[in-house]
Amino acid sequence: MPRTLRFRPSRRAVRLAIATVAAGGSVLAMAGPAFAITPSTFTPGDLVVYQVTEQSGCCTSAAGSVQLVDYNTAGVASGFSVSLPDTSSGTIHALVESGKATNDGDLTLSADGQYLYATGYDAPDGTASITGATNTPRTVAIVSNNGTADTSTSFTDSTTEAQNFRSATGPTGGSADFYNGGGAGVGYTADGASTNSFIDAGDATHQVEISNGNLFESTTSNIFQLGTGLPTGTVTPTKVVTTPPTGFNANGFAFVTLGSGTTPNTLYVADTANNAVEKYAYNGTTATLEGSVTVDDPTGLVASVNGSTANIYITNGTGTNTYATQISELTDGSGAGGTLPSGTTVTNLVSVGTGTNSPNASFHGLAWAPTGPAAQTPESPIVVALPVLGLVLFGGAFVLYRRRNRTSTGPLTIS
Repeated sequence: MPRTLRFRPSRRAVRLAIATVAAGGSVLAMAGPAFAITPSTFTPGDLVVYQVTEQSGCCTSAAGSVQLVDYNTAGVASGFSVSLPDTSSGTIHALVESGKATNDGDLTLSADGQYLYATGYDAPDGTASITGATNTPRTVAIVSNNGTADTSTSFTDSTTEAQNFRSATGPTGGSADFYNGGGAGVGYTADGASTNSFIDAGDATHQVEISNGNLFESTTSNIFQLGTGLPTGTVTPTKVVTTPPTGFNANGFAFVTLGSGTTPNTLYVADTANNAVEKYAYNGTTATLEGSVTVDDPTGLVASVNGSTANIYITNGTGTNTYATQISELTDGSGAGGTLPSGTTVTNLVSVGTGTNSPNASFHGLAWAPTGPAAQTPESPIVVALPVLGLVLFGGAFVLYRRRNRTSTGPLTIS
């Protein structure tokens, strides 16, 4: 006689399974974009570019909004970026920039690699002639690996406000004191301060950077070391480049160690005025030119080293304008003491106006992505586990009742 197995698990088991599948599936659906491996932090080893996006087209003297955008070294956007505030509220100060200000917007990594420092102007997006606004505060953003931006530092002293404001750096971020640079020179200040204390007044500073425990600045005339170690009082700048090229105008720069050794022996410089990336032999005190490669309007520069080979990444122009609208790469395999060949290939990685980039954007400074705690799983594991658990409950209930009816005889039908 046929036997019928009626699959009737307890109402409690059914309700629990349904609720589990529904809850997990709903949360998973709502979290879809994040679950699709959209990063929630900067990716260590990636490049971060200081991007200015203007309302009516690049590149003008009006203020544009600033984004810090993550790209890998092949030029592929990770999907993670940080938009700095373009309006002020309480201790959150706006940070906007002019796309036309080639020497502004230098981006620097803290000495411990944990934070990015960006600078700009405390004014609304769209403000006309922003770099010449002498009664406009100057803002510093200290940005962590997860994109949290501290913009509590906004200088209102008349000396800082009277000049372009271009860069900042420090030994670490958080609430630590740090350095900043602009047309008025290099200042040393506390996080959240409104006035600047100058340790090197008068230099037209572009980028400030810490290398091998010492503080350096790039300017319209040279690369300078500022005292020894990390000074907090007035210093006398020391020239690093023994004989700079005519018209030298340094922006981004990087000290690296090629080959063996534990201290930097090579300096790479983005020389905007001479449309060149230059290589210098560095002996710990002074630097001597060792060749250059023609690059239109280079501004930001970082370098990575593998043995005696350096990969140099820059923001640069295209020859049709005087603003950086690309991220490019060149490789120097000549080693320590070798001459950088003038015919070295410069490879474009990213261009403004392609992909997700706005045609109203321009690129300025370039830095390595800050490191930090290991990236978290995009969604909590429980979100993924809930629907799976519900299916397991259904399956378990069916198996249990299937076994209970095995002692019956005859053909089996299920209803």
